[in-house]
Amino acid sequence: MNDSCSVITFGVGGDIASEKHMQMVLPKCQFLGFDPNEQYETLFTVTLKGKFVQTAVGGKNERNSILRSMPHISHITVRSHSF
Repeated sequence: MNDSCSVITFGVGGDIASEKHMQMVLPKCQFLGFDPNEQYETLFTVTLKGKFVQTAVGGKNERNSILRSMPHISHITVRSHSF
């Protein structure tokens, strides 16, 4: 049995209190965060020792300002695998 664990956050929003609690309870988990704001990168890479992807995540392509100026994912399929 594989004991690996990945925690994925869509929209970091500058608040990682939940992730920090999960890290205390599940110390072997790896963390991956998605957010268009690059200022949140250190929260994941330094504080959680995880990975960060600067991107917007949405259910469909829309023509708002953030999707015009940022790379984005219009559809995502999450599968269990190591990062």
